[in-house]
Amino acid sequence: MVKAWDARARQWYGERYDFRRNLVDWDYHMRLQPAGTPGQDPALGSIIHFHHFRHWRMHGVAHELRDSHYNQPNRSLLSTAYGRTREFKDRSLRDVGRAVSAWGFWADSLNGPYHCFGVLAEEAGLYRAANKQFARTAVDVAEHNVASLLHELRHGEPLRLTPGSEAPRARVARGPTSLEDLQQQAAAQGQQQEQQEQAAGDAAQAPGAAAAEAGPAAGASAAATPAGATAGPGPGGAGRAHDEPSAGQGCQSPSCTARQERAGETGAGPGEQQAEGSGGAGGGAGAATPSPSSSSPSAPPQLPLPTYSSGGRAQVAKAMAAAAGAGAAEGGTGAAVGGQEGSGANAARQKMAEEEAALRAEEAALDSAAQQRATRFRLQLVTGDLTRVVTGRPKYAGCFAALSLGHRHMHLLAGEAGLLRAAAPGALLIAENARHVLQLNKEQAAAFAAKMDEMAVAGGWRKSPGRPAGVTEASEVYVKPRAGGQ
Repeated sequence: MVKAWDARARQWYGERYDFRRNLVDWDYHMRLQPAGTPGQDPALGSIIHFHHFRHWRMHGVAHELRDSHYNQPNRSLLSTAYGRTREFKDRSLRDVGRAVSAWGFWADSLNGPYHCFGVLAEEAGLYRAANKQFARTAVDVAEHNVASLLHELRHGEPLRLTPGSEAPRARVARGPTSLEDLQQQAAAQGQQQEQQEQAAGDAAQAPGAAAAEAGPAAGASAAATPAGATAGPGPGGAGRAHDEPSAGQGCQSPSCTARQERAGETGAGPGEQQAEGSGGAGGGAGAATPSPSSSSPSAPPQLPLPTYSSGGRAQVAKAMAAAAGAGAAEGGTGAAVGGQEGSGANAARQKMAEEEAALRAEEAALDSAAQQRATRFRLQLVTGDLTRVVTGRPKYAGCFAALSLGHRHMHLLAGEAGLLRAAAPGALLIAENARHVLQLNKEQAAAFAAKMDEMAVAGGWRKSPGRPAGVTEASEVYVKPRAGGQ
């Protein structure tokens, strides 16, 4: 997707590609900013922020939310364009060539998607001004509008701000979006992984090297130590040296009998020595290494208690996954945890499971209510040639009560396109004009709107005297006449 956007930008800017930041600055301050925001004071300019608009034009990312990394391409925006090469011209000066197809991004790359959800909202707090500029941006408005649509679909009521609270502000993302940033991030991740692998290899080689160095020193010290005696501690040690009976000598004391039993359990042969105490640095205690059985048994590791939080379904699921992962990693050591701690962990898991079940039940009820409300209309997505897929099919004749057209599909207003046949009597047609098309100036945008009216009237539509609520001056509204010319 990044390469497709870059290829589209190179094709549009041409030899001005290296200076595209200057062109973006011109389009914003000389075209978009003077147009203002629909229904607001023109002196405040556009609610679309310059940094968002520039980021869209440079990288193709318009809305960055949820404090996440935007480093995965959205391949659903890619499509195939068909055409013919211009290899030569025939006798009628028509371009003649081979039929080819190109895979890439062919949608709008100049105006941006902010005018769809990020300009108009019912919440007046989103248009609060401070220091002669809007305190919120089009990204905040778009996030609120989408959330309000989903909330109203599920709950049956519009999303309203509580009195006295401020309008929400969208969180800025922290991830790279340009091709250079993605390449730098991949290189940094590869270097970090190599460092981790090298550190793990060094840590695995360290015990073998230490054992190889300690082997000759242990042998020399054992040769200098009399048979049946342990080596004394060095300076700073806290132990004591004592004589141990050899394999041929008897030992009747309880302590000696216990040491022999422990040595037999660990596989120690006759004549092997046990050491008590600890040696200091530089001492000779390294010759008699304490066996693992001679040291006191270590306490079993404590299982982390899962913390209970009612911060929502996602936090509950994370806490449950962390508690389950900790229990699986510890294995059999979980049985050694005290009864009080074990009961506390089970109680926390049980409480989180109950809240998870309650959340799932609530979500299921909201989904069921949304499906019941959605039965009042049907949404059908179509691709390809609209004339052949929609307007030219008899089963769609008179089916649509409302239609909308983008400025790139104004040719469907003509009568031969069949759009009038697909509309029901009295249906509304909302067609986008060229008010926010940055390639056109004000005079050209006005001529575009006049041509729309001419094509609509010739196609059988009638111009609506007013605009419905929620429709700005960026669109023209037409009505299909009812029987009798009404």
